[in-house]
Amino acid sequence: LKRYIEERPDYHAILTREGDYYVERGRRIRIAREHQGDCFVSVHANRYIDDVSIRGSEVYFLSLTGASDENAQRVAERENVLQELGKESKYMNSDVQKILLDLTETDIMEKSSTLALCVNKEISGSRYIPPRGVKQANFVVLRSISMPSILVEVAYLSNARDVRYLKNRNMMDWIARNIAEGIFGFFEVLPSPPQKLTGTRYFSHTV
Repeated sequence: LKRYIEERPDYHAILTREGDYYVERGRRIRIAREHQGDCFVSVHANRYIDDVSIRGSEVYFLSLTGASDENAQRVAERENVLQELGKESKYMNSDVQKILLDLTETDIMEKSSTLALCVNKEISGSRYIPPRGVKQANFVVLRSISMPSILVEVAYLSNARDVRYLKNRNMMDWIARNIAEGIFGFFEVLPSPPQKLTGTRYFSHTV
């Protein structure tokens, strides 16, 4: 996936890990922020042991409703945005802060939805792994990420047929290429980036 992303000029991919080891969630968030990513894509393989017949790919973006403690989750999201505002936040009155937080949260959620739709559109073309659509859920890995963020479940490890396809190098290559195409499609539908005074565009995308 990183290789396909970086085949495009002005695109750069940062991996939260480069091997088979665990990276705690806070570290993943810090990596995304340290590199000032333009979007965050978490790639997984699903598992549902209660019904091994379930199979297919799904793309999720964060839901701020339906959590066991919704209020605590909202507070956490708002505090993370406050950190992004930095020192200027202490000079704003509470009403201004609330407006900015609501606008930021809404903007990120809308862009995350668009990113999910773009990626789902591309990976839905497989005749081997059926698409299960775009969904919302309260995934911990997507919390506190102050940029468009999605979680891609490429297939089900609890389904023997999906596992067989995941072991196929060509299938994995197809999945990676089409996730990348979905990311490119997302940036193409965003508003045009700013321009220099000379009129020459300057922008790059970090995933």
